[in-house]
Amino acid sequence: VDIENKIKELEKLIIKEDEIGKLDTGIAKLRKEIRTEIDKIHDRRKGEANIQRKSKDESVERVIELYKKDFQDAKKIEADDDKLIKINGDNTIEKQISQNENLRPLNFSNIPTTLIEEVKVIFKDKFGDDITIPEFEVVQWIESGLKLHKEGDNCKFCHGKLDFSDVKSKIAQYKENKRHKATEKLKKFREQLQSLLDSISFIEKESKTYSTNIGNEVEQHFSEITEKKSNIDSLITSCQSKIDNIEFQENFDFKLLAKTLKEIEESISTISKTKNEQLSELRKKQNNLTTLVKGAIGLEILQSVTIKDKLKEVKGKEVELKEKHESNKKKQQEIQDLKQQKSLTKDFADFVSQILNEINIS
Repeated sequence: VDIENKIKELEKLIIKEDEIGKLDTGIAKLRKEIRTEIDKIHDRRKGEANIQRKSKDESVERVIELYKKDFQDAKKIEADDDKLIKINGDNTIEKQISQNENLRPLNFSNIPTTLIEEVKVIFKDKFGDDITIPEFEVVQWIESGLKLHKEGDNCKFCHGKLDFSDVKSKIAQYKENKRHKATEKLKKFREQLQSLLDSISFIEKESKTYSTNIGNEVEQHFSEITEKKSNIDSLITSCQSKIDNIEFQENFDFKLLAKTLKEIEESISTISKTKNEQLSELRKKQNNLTTLVKGAIGLEILQSVTIKDKLKEVKGKEVELKEKHESNKKKQQEIQDLKQQKSLTKDFADFVSQILNEINIS
């Protein structure tokens, strides 16, 4: 009976699960409130800057430790807490970086060296013996038209008899002819010069955007590129004159071409270098600002009385919860021991009773 009473007394002292559950829920609620306060400080201080919150999977203690590290990193740049706490984030530098990164590349259509060397030979050669060869465009026109016919067809233009094989053979001869091949090469060269001129026009249009984003110091280099348009125009005229009168000797200023190409490349290279240097400087500033803003966030979180008080309350409740769990565990063990003791006592009584029965004393 005494053991039974002890067990009942101990069972009364065991803290109910719903009471422990309420305490556990209260702790979780406090932790959520702390995290909400941390995130509010983070969002307010970062402004428009692209600074991510700490992972939602981390405990508030771990999150505070991470912000403490941010604060310590920022102290290496700004040691004065009073100055650091005044720093807020914005996205001004981020926008500048984005604008510079999105500037169109200043590509220009360079002319292959092999083509230039081949054209040099053409300007030195004589083509008087080939004057009977049709114009380049005529050969192209006949070749295109022949593709619409086959052996045995009449001419689809005049409906007259067409010697398909003969025309095909003559086209092949024309195309292999020195004058024709030279004209074809010159036209390709002229197209390259025109592409170069178009590239300069494109670069010219980018001048204002580059100057606005990088600075007025690049304007000079854009102007130098624009000035080369007249050189290219004169070279195109010389090339066209040779195409029109291939049998006559024409002059082409290859030195001017080489000088023009070299100077355009140098100007573009200088502009690109200026852009990359500025981007590098902006990224460095952005990294420093990000470190400082994260440090300012960390400092405010570490100084927050609200967070400190709630964290202290959490620690107190967690100690209380642990004590309740340990108390229950201890009492449950005591109950288990008493039940085992009771079982042993009953077993012994049953054993004695059995023996007495056997000797007829009971």
